[in-house]
Amino acid sequence: MKINLIIFFSIVLLVSCKSQKTEINLKPELELIDKLHLKFENQTLKYSQLDSILKDYTQNIPPELKDAIRINLEVNTKEVTMQNVSEVKISLRKNKLLKINYKPKYDER
Repeated sequence: MKINLIIFFSIVLLVSCKSQKTEINLKPELELIDKLHLKFENQTLKYSQLDSILKDYTQNIPPELKDAIRINLEVNTKEVTMQNVSEVKISLRKNKLLKINYKPKYDER
């Protein structure tokens, strides 16, 4: 009887853990499109909206996974100003998203 109970509770625990598991993107994409707009996880935003979106994103991630986040930052070098890049970096630092993969778009080297 004890063995049946142990097996039953193990199955219940396993099923409940799998049902609570959510898809967490630990490598979100952040693209600086032009002087006014950016794209975060396929949402087109204005620069002023980024801080609130990043707060929502980090609140949904368990604390033990926050160190594993790596932002893929793609910058359109022909359209984006240095001020825009600075605003984004400040917002990322504020939300403790410090690991960044930087990729210039339209690099003329």
